[in-house]
Amino acid sequence: MEKIGGHSTGVFAGDAAEIPAYDPETERVFVVNAGAGAVNVLDASEPTDPTMVATLETSEQFADAGATNSVAVADGALAVAVAAKAQQESGRILFYDTDTLAFIASVTVGALPDYVTFSPDGRYLLSADEGEPGEDYDADPESGISIVDLSAGFDEATVRTAGFEAFDDQREQLIADGVRIFGRNEDRTSTVAEDLEPEAITVGRDSETAWVTLQENNALAVVNLEPAEVTDVVALGYKDFSEPGNGLDAVDDGAIDIRPEPVFGMYQPDDIASFTVDGESYVVTPAEGDAREYDGLTAATEIEVDDREEDGEIVTVGELREADRLADPDAVPARLDELEVTAYPPFVDGQPEEYEELYAFGGRSFAIWTAEGDLVFESGNDFETTIAEQYPEFFNSDDDENGLDEESAASGPEPEGVAVGTVAGRTYAFIGIEEMGGVMVYDVSDPGDPGFVQYHNTRDFSVDPEDDIDEGDQPADAAGDLGPEGLTFVAAADSPIDDALLIVGFETSGTTGIFRIKD
Repeated sequence: MEKIGGHSTGVFAGDAAEIPAYDPETERVFVVNAGAGAVNVLDASEPTDPTMVATLETSEQFADAGATNSVAVADGALAVAVAAKAQQESGRILFYDTDTLAFIASVTVGALPDYVTFSPDGRYLLSADEGEPGEDYDADPESGISIVDLSAGFDEATVRTAGFEAFDDQREQLIADGVRIFGRNEDRTSTVAEDLEPEAITVGRDSETAWVTLQENNALAVVNLEPAEVTDVVALGYKDFSEPGNGLDAVDDGAIDIRPEPVFGMYQPDDIASFTVDGESYVVTPAEGDAREYDGLTAATEIEVDDREEDGEIVTVGELREADRLADPDAVPARLDELEVTAYPPFVDGQPEEYEELYAFGGRSFAIWTAEGDLVFESGNDFETTIAEQYPEFFNSDDDENGLDEESAASGPEPEGVAVGTVAGRTYAFIGIEEMGGVMVYDVSDPGDPGFVQYHNTRDFSVDPEDDIDEGDQPADAAGDLGPEGLTFVAAADSPIDDALLIVGFETSGTTGIFRIKD
């Protein structure tokens, strides 16, 4: 894997290059510029020198447009997911011609469409309607997966919603299984259908089944496309950081110290991809971690300590210790006091009086699951170990600031985006590392025994993003590529050159990188 080209928006820390999608017919890359509420159109026919040829302003087609969140391409059509300004209201999917860039049509979907993807056969466009609550948690819309049937054309497109209402009466069982359902404020508790938050979608090769990450809930939804039905909500389980090979650096002390700790990790995947081996489907998820940070949720978080630093569900181990809420404080080393954990642990409807187990955000890893949601492989502490070996002076840096150990007490390197593709008969997973930067590459041809291939990072640590760019006068891309968000794989047969490509949107540096994947 090597970088052969890139494009800079010139915007630092403005979410100007997030999610890319590639159209083989026009050899264009469509990149979400969330900060501008637009899609940047790049000509990648010469991938060593991609150039911006147009910008699609989503507000021109949706007067109440809020955030532009996601893009997908199929059969000469571009789909763009756009939330409403009041994001608890219905959003829209806008369709454009990838050649002329003419607007084709739009459909109304649920609240906060956060991710779109086409089914492999092109019949369906799926939208993950996240349905996030308002800041005070007084409005928490029901979420779902909108399934847009395009078989009769864009003008005759129909929208059905695979929702979660059927699971409302299964709340106790879902919580007992390990699904996190905890949305509430002082006056109300969210239903299951309101609490579950679809994040990203992958569709199986047969275009019949989709798998959807429910990040905050640490779960996976399985969707049958034809009847537009969620058939299962699967708890992903929890990573035991005390097990050998699962250690982490949980302390911001300016040193690398990866060791087993008496803490669990919530996988909480954001992105998801799927692949097939010997007729069996598998899904790949990076274990990013994510916390609900709402003022309304804070009001319901009764951790009695002075000067709590965070909103919502985040609490430090030290705050739990100060509040006398640790069931066995002697079993929890004082070195973990700065580690961020959830105030709403799994298997409990609400908050416990005493915290017998501690759950941190994310797994600092990636995982492979069967189609039924059974764990096949988990990469343990490979990511932090690899980063420590290659970047000992900048281990666990933040995405916008150089600093040894900056993110260790939060979510560490934060693996977020993922793409899967085949090169020379081998299947590879590419995992973006949001905080440290770069992409981890694994050969997943044997899903039960993947092999590490490469960690490729195009961040320049000789430039400090905070001092030299944000507060200085250097250009947005002076520190290279920062904050990988979305990744898309381009097969060699669809590439402008003879080799497969990986295209990555870097939201912090506002850059789009094009990488050649060699045989």
